[in-house]
Amino acid sequence: MYSENAKSIIKNQSIDTIILNHVLHKGDVDFSKSDTSSEPCKTYYLNGTLDKKSIALIIKNCKEKATIEDIKLLD
Repeated sequence: MYSENAKSIIKNQSIDTIILNHVLHKGDVDFSKSDTSSEPCKTYYLNGTLDKKSIALIIKNCKEKATIEDIKLLD
């Protein structure tokens, strides 16, 4: 699931969802930027690269669902 902010970034930056799926499945969690102790939802910062495009995803992981809250294009 995507937040409205994430949907806007995908549309405005023409980000292919294949890249997002790749980061979700193969990316690395940066625990120094994540908040794994928050309640009721934990926030994870994932980063990954596909086809020379580096992307970070900020994901809010709740009991019932996970939502991509923000997408950052990295240099």
